[in-house]
Amino acid sequence: MSSFLNPKDPSTAQSFSIALNHHIDSLTLLSQWVETVGQTMQLSKALCFKLNLVLEEIVTNVIQHGSQVDDKNSHKNDDQSRDTSKDTSTITVSVHYGPHQICLSVSDRGIPFNPLQDHNVQLPANLENAKIGGLGIHLITSYTHTINYERRGDRNILTMTFLRTENSVET
Repeated sequence: MSSFLNPKDPSTAQSFSIALNHHIDSLTLLSQWVETVGQTMQLSKALCFKLNLVLEEIVTNVIQHGSQVDDKNSHKNDDQSRDTSKDTSTITVSVHYGPHQICLSVSDRGIPFNPLQDHNVQLPANLENAKIGGLGIHLITSYTHTINYERRGDRNILTMTFLRTENSVET
């Protein structure tokens, strides 16, 4: 399930949103959507890359860890024990933009999780000591200007801003 606002219609030039299925295949649609939005907003390839990387990291984590599936394995944190195909909720991604900043919002009905709470990342001294995983939030916070989490009703809402600088617009 997805919906694009028409990028050719000037009345929709200030915001875009997409509703994604709670399935890993939705990442392809998300990437295409970010590219379309970036072209419409005339953003640089570098900024589009950052937006896509941040959104892919967040949506992947929601899909893999945020499911509220009512089965015997729903409380396990092991990706292979989770059957997200039974989860029919959607993940809503919105972008609002103005002359000075871009605001991204990711909303889902997953289990309550504040990715910013108690997140102290220890960067490895070298690649040999690096572990797989655990650096996504660090990556997101390093690419965003601001980031905020709130739980509103039954929804997790993660909101991020990116500054629109002269270098972030295609010429």
